[in-house]
Amino acid sequence: MAAKQKRYNFEEIIDKGPFSYQIIRSEEAFLALEVEWLALLSRMPFYQPTSTFSWNLSWYRANREKIEEILIFTFRNESGELITIIPFYRYIRRIFGFKLKVIDLFGSRDQIMVNILCISEHHLYIINRVISILYHRTCEWHMISLSRLGSAFSDTIFVERILKKQKIRYNIESMVKVPWLKIEGSYGQYYESLRKQFKREIKRKSNHLSEQGEIRYSVTHSPFSGGELDRFTELEQSGWKGLNQSSLQQRPRLYGLFEALAGSERSDLRLLEFNQFLNDRLISASLCLQTRDGLFVQKIAYDENYSRFSPGLLLRLEEIRYCFEQGLTVYDFSGKYAGWMRFYTSRSHYSMDFIIYRNRFLPLLRFFRETEVKPFVRRHPLLLRWLMELKERAGSKKMPPASLNEAENKDGQD
Repeated sequence: MAAKQKRYNFEEIIDKGPFSYQIIRSEEAFLALEVEWLALLSRMPFYQPTSTFSWNLSWYRANREKIEEILIFTFRNESGELITIIPFYRYIRRIFGFKLKVIDLFGSRDQIMVNILCISEHHLYIINRVISILYHRTCEWHMISLSRLGSAFSDTIFVERILKKQKIRYNIESMVKVPWLKIEGSYGQYYESLRKQFKREIKRKSNHLSEQGEIRYSVTHSPFSGGELDRFTELEQSGWKGLNQSSLQQRPRLYGLFEALAGSERSDLRLLEFNQFLNDRLISASLCLQTRDGLFVQKIAYDENYSRFSPGLLLRLEEIRYCFEQGLTVYDFSGKYAGWMRFYTSRSHYSMDFIIYRNRFLPLLRFFRETEVKPFVRRHPLLLRWLMELKERAGSKKMPPASLNEAENKDGQD
């Protein structure tokens, strides 16, 4: 009889290698990390909103009902100082009609970039250890999804190198290009560096909008006093996002995340609402997250009755102006590249989805579909067209999701 795999008591600290690690599974232990979490953030040269304690706590509370278990990795050096925090969670997914256990990073389904919070000189070692522990020492998963992993600190390069070296079965499910702007010099210098055609277009639209009435801009910081978030969601719901069911009002978990951030008084992360008014009418708005060094656009909305004036393009410039005024160093669009973003910046970084498969029948069947069947179909246009026709004939019947994160929740960024 085969020996049972040992289940580690991860609430205890395990000393192996140069660092000790602990996997936290309880909410109480998670909350107790706050002071050390903030101290670790203060040592980082730059961090994403998803690295903050505020964001992770708000995301956890908004998604608690879907989480089967949390697995927060913490690593400490010989003196007991915290050097790494990597929050994972486990949830149940149905694939081919069967329930599978999936481990993923906090916030992965909200399509916001994730970077591993770790002191840089230990980065490669820590990532290697975490993958080894998850893959070889736990038996509580069928797939591991490292979703929306950012390339800013070479996380994606390290992960791919480690997976290949350990001969672990994986595939890269998606790669998203995300534009960003480095804030340097003055806003006047930045504006002068923009393309002449774009500046002429901005001036023309701004003048035409001014003919309709008085243009006014405002910015509100969390904690919101009341009504600001609902004002944004009503504007968003009134447009095409309301029609295709991608608005916050139709995504209760994502709304819960922003609602929690709107009421937060913690200093590591602030939610900002930028507004553009024509007289007293709100015609464009955005929700952004501000860290110590950067501003990250999360949601945008505008009054489609004024679309010919491109109010959103004007509001993006006000957000960038705010970055210069506040002494920030990064303005990040946070969402997938769109053509209009090239007018503001030529810089971009990437996030990638790595899917790791356990050597079991159903995970391997999905691996075969992703790595063999789908590429084969894409190489044969006639077959692809035939499958699309079948999909149209199916009507209300649902096709298999295109990605691991797609089916259960479409909480994507704009």
